[in-house]
Amino acid sequence: MSLLGAILILACLVYVSFHYWDRLSPKAEKPGIKKWFKNWAIKGLGLPILAWIICNAGSSPIIPPLVAPVAAGKVSGWLSRMEALTAPAVAIIVSYWTTVNFLWFISAAYSRTTTRSREVIVGIVGWCLLAFPLTAGLIRFLGWESAGYVALLCLLPLVHFGSQVQEEEVPVQASYAKAIAKIKFGKYAEAESEVIQELERCENDFDGWLMLAELYANHFHDLAEAERTVRELATEPKTTPSQIGVAFHRLADWHLRLADDPAAARRALEAIVTLLPGSHLAHMAQLRMNQLPASREELVEQKEKGRTFRLPALNEELDESVASAVPALDPTEAATRVNGCVQKLRQNPDDVAAREQLAQLFAEQTGKAATGIEQLRLLLGMQNQPDQKRVAWLALIASWQLRYLQDQEAARATLEELIHEYPQTAQAFAAQRRLTQMDFEVRVQRIKDAATRIRLPSR
Repeated sequence: MSLLGAILILACLVYVSFHYWDRLSPKAEKPGIKKWFKNWAIKGLGLPILAWIICNAGSSPIIPPLVAPVAAGKVSGWLSRMEALTAPAVAIIVSYWTTVNFLWFISAAYSRTTTRSREVIVGIVGWCLLAFPLTAGLIRFLGWESAGYVALLCLLPLVHFGSQVQEEEVPVQASYAKAIAKIKFGKYAEAESEVIQELERCENDFDGWLMLAELYANHFHDLAEAERTVRELATEPKTTPSQIGVAFHRLADWHLRLADDPAAARRALEAIVTLLPGSHLAHMAQLRMNQLPASREELVEQKEKGRTFRLPALNEELDESVASAVPALDPTEAATRVNGCVQKLRQNPDDVAAREQLAQLFAEQTGKAATGIEQLRLLLGMQNQPDQKRVAWLALIASWQLRYLQDQEAARATLEELIHEYPQTAQAFAAQRRLTQMDFEVRVQRIKDAATRIRLPSR
């Protein structure tokens, strides 16, 4: 065998070994697998080959020549003799090194397999029984110097099979059930510890960091720490644009509700515009900034006068955002007004005001929200209606679906329709925020359900 041929075999087997190492390594270990494999190749291949060359260098080699032509003195010249001695040594060393790798692969792959353990054992035993006669025959025919390659031939199917049956790694899921339970009992410091403990396991979990910031804001009254947490969360590479929007809108809510500080709320919203320039989220943040009070005094005045401060905020409840245009009525008065609207519509089915009033009477006075929604859908089907009206009707439909029918799926479809048809309106912003909140509430409810199953120690 020539030295060039031995080097080619070395390169191929090193590549095959690295391929299976990379394929079978857990995801957490993959970033450092190249460095580790390089060190292992140097120790397992480079050192034995170097030792072989040193032992056979010089006029009186330490190890007697094992290659027949060299032993018989048929190879002249030091360089030719070293090439003749080194080529088979390289080929043999790399075969045994790769065999060790394959055995290591099989052990590592099958040790992580539990659900298919019976299948794995049957496969290994069956293949070994089939391969043993073939292995023994090839070694006897080719000689012991071929034992490494014969072993590779027999082990390769097991290695490949192991890479197929190896179980997929299950991502670590953070659970904040204990933290929520602590919050319910007013143990906020313990809840903070529980959240931090979960974040140590899942350091990029957005919900956990936002829960921690909410603890700082709502329970520790430390808005500075809450803001620092939100801004650090926004710089994480895995935080998505929508999550950035959610976090900063929530921060703006805290500044408005807890500190009466519209200037700080404006800074929080400006962060969205800075981080996501030209995006839909930036446009929505700008719309909300335009509606913020100019000063703390103006905000306080609004609250003192009892005015509803309705902005398309994250925590805004669309199912409570549309005030009834009809005062509370007794059943008789409500029925009289319904009949009056019906009479008007019989005379003029295109009377928009009468149909609007009839829809509100059905939904908000007589307990027939589904009928009221039907009336608004009739209005949406009318031609030449201004977009402002259509947007208001869609928002009202979603409001009733949530408030009276408790139909989350129908409300979600209506909100998505509003966003799709009128994406540049303030109502679309509120709808998007409500959809995001609904998703968040679903996740929180799941955590709360899990918390109820935890047996809390008696105080």
